[in-house]
Amino acid sequence: MNILITGGTGSLGSALIADLVTKGYSVTSISRDDRKQNEMREKFPSVNFYALNIGDASSYQQMVFISQMQDICIHTAAMKIVAEAEYQPFAYFNTNCMGTLYLLQAWQKTHGDCRQFLYINSDKAVDPLTTYGLTKALAGALARAEGYDASVLRYGNVVGSNGSFLSAWKRQVDLGNPIKVKQGQPSGEFPTRFFLTMPGAVDLVEAAITLMNKGEGGVFLPPNLPAFSVMDVADATELPYQIVGIEPAEKLHEILLARGEGWEATDSPLLVRRVLCYWERTEYYKPFSSDTAPRMAGSAVLEALKWKIE
Repeated sequence: MNILITGGTGSLGSALIADLVTKGYSVTSISRDDRKQNEMREKFPSVNFYALNIGDASSYQQMVFISQMQDICIHTAAMKIVAEAEYQPFAYFNTNCMGTLYLLQAWQKTHGDCRQFLYINSDKAVDPLTTYGLTKALAGALARAEGYDASVLRYGNVVGSNGSFLSAWKRQVDLGNPIKVKQGQPSGEFPTRFFLTMPGAVDLVEAAITLMNKGEGGVFLPPNLPAFSVMDVADATELPYQIVGIEPAEKLHEILLARGEGWEATDSPLLVRRVLCYWERTEYYKPFSSDTAPRMAGSAVLEALKWKIE
């Protein structure tokens, strides 16, 4: 089976490549970072790497050429820095929205539909507050549009990945600074996050692909992730910390299911499928918000990740 991964040099993309190559799949990667491609090419010589900006219309014909040789597309590529998006909205729109549209069009042209196309979305696309969240929400809607019928996988931040608060804390410690713990203003609440590791994210992607291969498409999300408080994790590190204000419009809590959305079971215990309906009972939504989901202790988070400062 031939699998196309966009954003193949990113955290999730590179983890997927490592996993799929080990399992014997033929993998092709599209990304913009040719330096990282060269590094990965040495490690994964069987992978075909293409340096493309998917948001550039001039890349469309090459995406058509690449797509026609593939059986499945896993679309992870995106510009993802939430604060930066507020100052570069056109760049984020071009990559996250237009790039997704060009790729969907290329896949539809070569396959007739996009039922073997999986778009990796974000919790920030649920009731979006930021430019980044808005672009991810629109891209997800494009993937589900009639004639494309692609599937979407929705989850939050991957703990310990590049860009997560733990990687930021390591950089702060390396500079001899206290770690920075964000706090909501004016509420005084501390952020909560779902606990999802990179291997766990890879498992969710593969579960979604399995469902798609059975003809079960849709918007998928994990129903049973535990959550944690960032402040609890900071306390567990026993490192000196500084309380700082959360960035404007940044969400305090991760939400995977919005009011007006419901869910139904799938054949996978890892994923449920979104349906459009409204439930009056608040309890219905509790497992899908990181402030009301079952809570892990901060020490348990660090232990599970084997995280420590040398």
